Amino acid sequence: MTELKLELWPNNVLTKKTEKIIVFDDYVSQLVIDMFQLMYNTGGVGISAPQASILQSVLVYKVDNREGFLINPEITSKSEKIIISKEGCLSFPGVYIDIERAAEVAVSYQELDGSQKTLLADNSIACVIQHEIDHLNGVVFTQYLSRLKRDVVNRKMLKFKKYLQRGKDGIKKYGRRQENRLDRVYIHGESV
Repeated sequence: MTELKLELWPNNVLTKKTEKIIVFDDYVSQLVIDMFQLMYNTGGVGISAPQASILQSVLVYKVDNREGFLINPEITSKSEKIIISKEGCLSFPGVYIDIERAAEVAVSYQELDGSQKTLLADNSIACVIQHEIDHLNGVVFTQYLSRLKRDVVNRKMLKFKKYLQRGKDGIKKYGRRQENRLDRVYIHGESV
């Protein structure tokens, strides 16, 4: 498999629902390895296959000292207890949103050999897994915002992509512009 590349919003692939893995072969094993590598390279705590333009139901995560992967994950139960987490997303650099998530989830998933397992996750791992499963269902975290706030984020992402197209100089200029004009988006708590 070639090196995976991270997709940024507003790429259409991020709004598409994934297909379940049916054949558990070397391709799936390599996909998991490559997704871990992409997550490490981009400094994330989780990544889903659609973020690498692959419409397969796979996600990887590393939160605190726990890491893992889930193939064909489905949330089977959620706690009534809610926590608010400040979430970022690799596909939305510089954007952070306060999101209400279940504090605990039970997730049914499959291993590399196709065997069925259940994961019980809480707190930050539960939030990361819910975020990544949203991606697998074509849901990006800005969908939890009002239309007005989504529009703010969309404009920011279009600007960011324009700077990226200019290459290294554009990225440096964008970074300086963010620092100088406080052009960072934080929804619900501080600045927009």
